[in-house]
Amino acid sequence: MRKSLQFGVLALACVAVAIGCSSGSAPTPTATPKPATSTASPTATASGGATVVATPTSSSSLIQIPADIQKEMPLLAKYHWSKVDWSPANLGKGQKTYGGVLKMNQPTVPTTWDTATKFGSTTALIDTPFFSRLLTYDESLTNAFAGAGNLHKLAFKGDLAASWDISADGKTYTFHLVQGIKYQNIPPVNGRELTSEDVVYNIRRLSDGSKSGATADIYKNMESVEATDKYTVVFHMKSVDGAFIYSIVSPLNNFVPKEAVDDGSINSMPIGSGPYIAKEFVPNDHLYAEKNPTYFKAGLPYLDRIEWYFIPDPATRIAAFRTGKIDEYTYRGWNDARQLLDNCGSLGCSLYVNEQNSGSNYYFGFQMNKKPFDEPRVRQAIALSIDYPAAITALYGGNARVGFSAVPSDWDGGRMFPRTQADAPEWYHYNPDKAKQLLKDAGYAPGSLNVNVWMSTTTGSMAAEPALYIEYLKAIGFNVTPKLVDAATLRTMYNSGNWEGLLYNATISGGSDLNDWASIMETGAPSNVFGISDPKLDVLIKAQRVELDRTKREQIGKQIADYDYQNIMGRVWLPSPLFYHFTRPWVQGLVGNDVYYWSTYWGLNVLEDTWLDRTRMPAGADR
Repeated sequence: MRKSLQFGVLALACVAVAIGCSSGSAPTPTATPKPATSTASPTATASGGATVVATPTSSSSLIQIPADIQKEMPLLAKYHWSKVDWSPANLGKGQKTYGGVLKMNQPTVPTTWDTATKFGSTTALIDTPFFSRLLTYDESLTNAFAGAGNLHKLAFKGDLAASWDISADGKTYTFHLVQGIKYQNIPPVNGRELTSEDVVYNIRRLSDGSKSGATADIYKNMESVEATDKYTVVFHMKSVDGAFIYSIVSPLNNFVPKEAVDDGSINSMPIGSGPYIAKEFVPNDHLYAEKNPTYFKAGLPYLDRIEWYFIPDPATRIAAFRTGKIDEYTYRGWNDARQLLDNCGSLGCSLYVNEQNSGSNYYFGFQMNKKPFDEPRVRQAIALSIDYPAAITALYGGNARVGFSAVPSDWDGGRMFPRTQADAPEWYHYNPDKAKQLLKDAGYAPGSLNVNVWMSTTTGSMAAEPALYIEYLKAIGFNVTPKLVDAATLRTMYNSGNWEGLLYNATISGGSDLNDWASIMETGAPSNVFGISDPKLDVLIKAQRVELDRTKREQIGKQIADYDYQNIMGRVWLPSPLFYHFTRPWVQGLVGNDVYYWSTYWGLNVLEDTWLDRTRMPAGADR
């Protein structure tokens, strides 16, 4: 199979709740215009809140949002990415412009910029604008609406790779690099060419578990990697590996130059071949970057400068967005989001809501090889004890979903939208009387089951979410002892699989492929901390790993998900909040995938295609 990359300008993307946004296919860059007038932003109401316009008929007809999604997740339906004005009157009108400064929230403070370290997943939250990898995410809205891909299904394209081949037996992957790529023209690389030897150097470091930790799992089936010439890299796999091509897409695979590793400079500043060059980094305060004039993708990037500000306090962060100190605000939850929905500031805002079900969804985790969780009826009783709609209303104002995340939705039979409670087996429908009967049938009298519930807190008090679920457990006869520990301790307990009782936690996965989630449930897998050992499930997990056909793998993924939810394998899934991404109306192209990443975190590769529409800027907001 041969995959060729055709470099081009991605379609202009704007997901708006305030106004219909013009969108176009591969518009031609022009010189940056100044605003013709200094009138107030059309997105701002008198109170500073956002006003909502009707979805154009031509847009809403392209993506049909199911009735159960509209019922259970109204905000996801209302502010879905398909609510873009793609009407024929607007197609082709947009003109991308160069220049300007984008101001963003900085989500994390890296202690190193070296991706091949135990901190690789933390670094990946912000490092993509400075580095490159073989393949990258493709979030083109043109492809999404054309059906060639969508912002819900993982689609990828070449980054350093111009094209690639997969052998007929599925065991050899050959990548042909874009020729003439240069590292950024700063010490210690000083603009030297990036070649296949650099790729091999990085892959060997990333595949070394003693250096990169969990990232090494992506390459565990790799037998060898070699540079066969200056621009060709060949991977030889131990066996057929359907996961590999999807797993290497994530920013965990970003490449660093050997010189920066050798002299230690990679620990203090990002140095790579990406679209932006880091200029100033003050930990716990800010990071400034400027356009890379020698970036290898013609015509990119558009922005002159990006400024990140580290603002850990939520109230201060909300104020920074309202007043224009930052141009975007990404938040998971409801408390902050509702404040911005009510008042996003006089500058106006646009909103995109997604599910992000490849990670960070809540569950009660337990070990199935330990009592009482080896008994299916106990697991079923826990799920039946929770009034999901009531919990979603109480905790998230009705704006959340049951966080079914055994596999991402696009691997769950190729779904476009997440599973709803209506899709779930009976155990995920509130029935406390049946829960009590199941415990009795399993031999546990009321009050005889003692269980610890482990959770982390940064405030010294129990969070509202687990506190509510504990009350549900008590109502069916559990004696619950809350156990509060700091976040690092809870992560250590999870990684070691060393806890007794229930662990209130959120899903963690290191990659972008079905196997990254399925392997967590495989007998004997290092990532299987839940004591799951089920022969039927193991057969399905092995089957998806050796299947190269995407559609067939999706159907196996659905079987894995069905089996998990029916048999409650190591986790009872709990309500999980949606993700809210606010931007200024003039910020164009900053859009992320529904399932896999925020555009402002793991999806930061979109910054090479982000631009500012200054015609939408009010007075005083010129960048």
